Amino acid sequence: MATITNLSALVLVRCNKPLHIAATTINHAEWGKRLPLPDYLGREKALLSTPMSSPAIHRSWALMHPDDVAKWNVAEGTDLPGAAVDAPILAACETFSRRAVESSNGTEKDSVMVSLGSVFVGERHRGRGYAKELMVRVREWMVREYPAGGYSNLYSDIGPKFYARLGWHVLPSLSLTGTVADMAVAGHHQQMNLQVTLLQSAVPESLYASLTYHALQAATSTKKKAVVLALDSGTVAWFRARSDHYLTLPQYAAHRPSTSTKVGATVPGGAILWSVLPEPSTLYILALRIDPSLSPIDQSAVRDALLSAAAAEARNHKLAKVTAYLSAEHNQVMEVLSAGWTVAPRDSSLSSLMVWGKDDSGPDMDAAQVAESVVWVGDERYAWV
Repeated sequence: MATITNLSALVLVRCNKPLHIAATTINHAEWGKRLPLPDYLGREKALLSTPMSSPAIHRSWALMHPDDVAKWNVAEGTDLPGAAVDAPILAACETFSRRAVESSNGTEKDSVMVSLGSVFVGERHRGRGYAKELMVRVREWMVREYPAGGYSNLYSDIGPKFYARLGWHVLPSLSLTGTVADMAVAGHHQQMNLQVTLLQSAVPESLYASLTYHALQAATSTKKKAVVLALDSGTVAWFRARSDHYLTLPQYAAHRPSTSTKVGATVPGGAILWSVLPEPSTLYILALRIDPSLSPIDQSAVRDALLSAAAAEARNHKLAKVTAYLSAEHNQVMEVLSAGWTVAPRDSSLSSLMVWGKDDSGPDMDAAQVAESVVWVGDERYAWV
């Protein structure tokens, strides 16, 4: 196909399921290399069955030539082996419109955070401006769809510059990692006799609400506006669907647990949620909450108890490591760590945030203003898509 030079002639299409599966098939070459294509598509179909993929939350987008759009108006399940060539998807991505809560001067109100992921341009279409055009169109859709203002987050795997030029500004991106073979957790939490309660798959909604507002409490000492992405059962179910799909595959049978799978743990003064991922042999901490009103030594004890529970579950699944994305409110409690645990900057999945206000035509803050005016609490793995 000839290069399309008139980008304004292209259209942004909300994908139906056949078009979404076609876009997923295209990105398999880069993101699904370690899974055969049928397994990769099986994982995607499992994710589409979760509440987080409901039409009100999830949208799949494709940038296409207008003459090609009608070719995709087909029934679900139709096999279109030549469609990716005859009606090419020039660029694609997904958005998830999720509830957020912002706090300013002691007042809390609901907002929206649009999580953006799966941004992809096939190799033969790169270098032609399609990715930028896609992001501009999606950004325009967001500010039209949510004229009262809102937030958008993404985790960049291509460095900070591309998305920053389009309004998503990179924030400090640190990870806590524990190598299961080497990790040790100090015994202070045992000396305090903290009672650890392991969470099965059914987590009460009241706990999700508590963890959401707990994150905001950690930002009360700052004069900045704080925003947190709300935790809910749909988010955890989305991550659990990923885990469960991998565990059904024969190549990951060794990671099936020897005892029943847990999804997190609580102790007095804190809670943790996690998700297991056999590829790349990691237990990801989705959210970690520690009561900021506790003394530093008590916060460390709560942290150690929760990390101990995560490490035990990683061993249950024969995983190599435990990883958490650290949010700003975690900085103080991660200053002194036990053997086997380290904190280091990420070179991928860079936390990025865009802010727009009421009736704006686009992002209304540059990087310096975002850093000065807004603190994103709960910038953790559960916010990733």
